[in-house]
Amino acid sequence: MLVARNRSGVTTDYVLTDTRKAAIMALLRPLLPADAVVFSDGAGSISQATKELGLEHHAILTSSGRDAVGAWHIQKVNAYHSRLKTWVRRLHGVATYHLENYLGWFRALDRMPRSPSDLTLRERA
Repeated sequence: MLVARNRSGVTTDYVLTDTRKAAIMALLRPLLPADAVVFSDGAGSISQATKELGLEHHAILTSSGRDAVGAWHIQKVNAYHSRLKTWVRRLHGVATYHLENYLGWFRALDRMPRSPSDLTLRERA
């Protein structure tokens, strides 16, 4: 699974059937403007794809205790993953054959306000 999330919280995710550089490039090319700065967990194919696309890329290896580069981090994606995993646990797992449908269902739920104060903030935007 590939998750792309910007600082505003706009999220997209994909089920990866191929994790090679060309497949990652095909997904990222229409998503990212030429001046995008990409931060990732350091996965090799993402690093290779961003280099090939001419994008600035920084790997943040949380396993090494590093969780940010200055003001830049991957915590929005990590938080999304955490919410997704918690939701999937309630379903007692999902069939990978239908993973794309489950991701769509989760995205719709994740966009919903979590509390009345969230609703107020979103209505103002």
